[in-house]
Amino acid sequence: METIFDHNLTEEEFKYFFSKKVDLENQRIVPYTKEEAMEKVKNMSQDENYAYLADLYCLRMDKKKMDEYIDKIKDPFLQQDTAHSVYHEYYFRLSKLK
Repeated sequence: METIFDHNLTEEEFKYFFSKKVDLENQRIVPYTKEEAMEKVKNMSQDENYAYLADLYCLRMDKKKMDEYIDKIKDPFLQQDTAHSVYHEYYFRLSKLK
């Protein structure tokens, strides 16, 4: 299964995706370890992984790849939700570059 870990995730990108998880035992929010993040991704569906990939390419400002991964999502609700959020973020980031 294709995941964001197959796409040379940088440390900054890793922090963006995996900076917060709830530690119920100590009642606080902590970052994921690399192993925990890989386990989380492994347990996600392929569609969920495609959504993460669309978000990754949004961060990288690569609209062509972003669109490619949105189009691969088979669940129509997840596809619509992902498209809405990444396009909003993409055009917001684009406006900041001008």
